[in-house]
Parts: sequence; C-alpha cells; structure tokens
Amino acid sequence: MFKIEVYTKINFRNSYAEHILFDINTTGLALIDKLYSSYLYAIDGNLTIRQINIIATELLIDKITEGYYCKNNNLTENEFSFNKTDHSIFCIEIWYKNGVTDTVAETVTKAVKDLGIMNKISVKRGYKYYLYSHRQILQETVKIIVSTCLCNVLIQDYIIKQHK
Repeated sequence: MFKIEVYTKINFRNSYAEHILFDINTTGLALIDKLYSSYLYAIDGNLTIRQINIIATELLIDKITEGYYCKNNNLTENEFSFNKTDHSIFCIEIWYKNGVTDTVAETVTKAVKDLGIMNKISVKRGYKYYLYSHRQILQETVKIIVSTCLCNVLIQDYIIKQHK
C-alpha cells in the first residue's frame, strides 16, 4: 500500500487550515499557534513507484500550489518543521470508517483508469492535521478538539500522534 500526502506549499495560503485554526481557537479549549492540513490517499494495489508518481502529479495535486509526499506503507515526515519553542506538537490522521461511502476515493479510482493505469486498486481518502502550540496541551484536550472541530466520529476514525 502507498500513502500519499498532498499538502499546500509553504508560500501559498491554505484558507481551509486558517478556518479550522480559527474554529479551534474560538472553542476556548486550547490556543493553537499554527495548524497545517493536508489530504491523504491510501492506494492499495500492484503499482510501481512510477505509476504512483503519475497518479500524484497528474491527478491528485495542483502542481503550482501543492506538493506531495509518498512512501510505501508509511508517510515520511514532511516539510512542516518543528520549532524548539513549540511545547505541544500533534499530528492527527482522519480516515473514513469501513463501509462509509467515500465519493472522492471512488472518483480517484475511476480517474486512475483514465490515466491508462489498468491495475486493480482500492483507494481511501483521509485528512492530516499538524497542530503546534507554544503552550502545553494535554492529549485529552486534543481528542476533544478532534471530535468537535476536525472529524465526524460517526463516520470517521482518527489517530493522534504527539511529537516530543
């Protein structure tokens, strides 16, 4: 399985991330200093790295404003650097639960065939958020933030990783 993370390049605005950051900070639960968001695609099938790169560059990203990271079975850490003054750094992945219709993933599956890649594949689409704060934030508080601002727990699962 390949995981592809599609992110907004640093020199471009991510208005979605800005909106989410505002929502989190107005809840009063915690003050987050920075938030980055990206899309995740888990693609399972007998594909080569070359085919994955074609899918990413020709289908998943806007080459001007977005970039991507890809690794077989696991994502690499990306360009969002950790600042030594950040006391709380969390990485959150959100995926649709099994059985939930994922129309974006269905569209990607069909579009891959349009690219001439006929291998049988399955696709899942998710989201990734990086939360940074100069203040100490408890993981329990992050769980509340995730369930109220980032995900719909009825149809999505989430994984929280804290970087120290």
